[in-house]
Amino acid sequence: MDRTVLLAVTAVAALLPLERVGAFSIAGLNVRPSQIALLLAWLLFARLWLLGRTILEWRNPAFLALAGFFAAAGLSLLNAENLQRSLVVLAFTIFTASLALLLPNVLKSENDFKRVRLAILLAAALVATLGLWQFVADMLGLPLWMTGLRDTYSRAVLGFTRVQATAAEPLYFANYLLLPIALAGAWLLKNPDTKTRRWLSLLLAALCVNVFLTSSRGGWLGAAVTVATLLWMERARLHDARPLLRAAGIAVVSVAAGVLLLGSFFSTSRETVTDTFFRHVTTVTDGAAFDDRAQTVAAAFEAWKLHPWIGVGFGGYGPFVSTFAFSKPEAGWPIVNNETLELLSETGVIGLAAFVLFLIVLFCETSARREGESETVRVACAAALLGMLAQYQTFSTLYIMHVWFTIGLLLASSKPARA
Repeated sequence: MDRTVLLAVTAVAALLPLERVGAFSIAGLNVRPSQIALLLAWLLFARLWLLGRTILEWRNPAFLALAGFFAAAGLSLLNAENLQRSLVVLAFTIFTASLALLLPNVLKSENDFKRVRLAILLAAALVATLGLWQFVADMLGLPLWMTGLRDTYSRAVLGFTRVQATAAEPLYFANYLLLPIALAGAWLLKNPDTKTRRWLSLLLAALCVNVFLTSSRGGWLGAAVTVATLLWMERARLHDARPLLRAAGIAVVSVAAGVLLLGSFFSTSRETVTDTFFRHVTTVTDGAAFDDRAQTVAAAFEAWKLHPWIGVGFGGYGPFVSTFAFSKPEAGWPIVNNETLELLSETGVIGLAAFVLFLIVLFCETSARREGESETVRVACAAALLGMLAQYQTFSTLYIMHVWFTIGLLLASSKPARA
């Protein structure tokens, strides 16, 4: 593969965490640096294809199943109230999902997987450092322009800081971190040299502290599913208790470091910062957040009942529940905060079934074990994707770059690699 295409794909990997930082708005959608890099990668790949220097491999059951889902999404547009928005969201999602097709056609050798993995881990280390800075700086009372936080997640709102680093929200940041956590964890389970083990352990601890400090319960669920899946898939490597003790040690140190950070600052109320934090994350059935999610779930079922087979249109939930279907609310278009229900409401039974079929085919196609670095990446991506799917039951946005990058990397690493 041409080096320029590989560099563009590596740039996509490195730019994945840049959601809020560096993004700009087009047609109501945020365009991110990673998406610009993806467009460049496709243009470079298309040039090679037109010159006859590469081929586009698309006869894969997972690609065909994904095309079937988008066909169902297209069918749902028959019921879209705001057709323009639905078309934009569908086109944007197809473009983002094209990572699932591009990566298996570009990443071929073991060195390719090493390069992409390193880019992801280095970027994750940088944003994890920023996340820790955000927490400490905001808790010390530094202004928002110095911390990079949105005011919604500052200490002034809840009594403690919710880190978001460069992401749009803490829950998206936690979701992104699942991929580098899985990649670092899978590499660590291979028992590399002592120096590499130390760096990976330190990186994993920093990433896990950041997940903890997002105070995203969905993110915590995703992290738990990711780690459990990774340990299960790599159970053959657990010949003794050392890998499990190392994993448990990193988890304990991460939580302890997070609690220590919380307890290092004075509270502005009668409760300590730590008490305020744990009261917030353990309150499930009370408060505005719970009431809001209950309302969005009820509205999603209403939309589905109205059009049970093909839904109210891909990307059409927001216009459906808004007072004015063609006027974007000041706070943005509403979402269901549950991807399964959002797909059901927007694409009906046909669309949701098509997406579930795609996932089944995807995991069936990527279940065979390989050798070398590609196998380590395959296991990590499978674990991370299952964690992301678990967290998807607590939020809903389908055109997320790091999710489709994980899917594309999973498909690429499941193919026989060349040295």
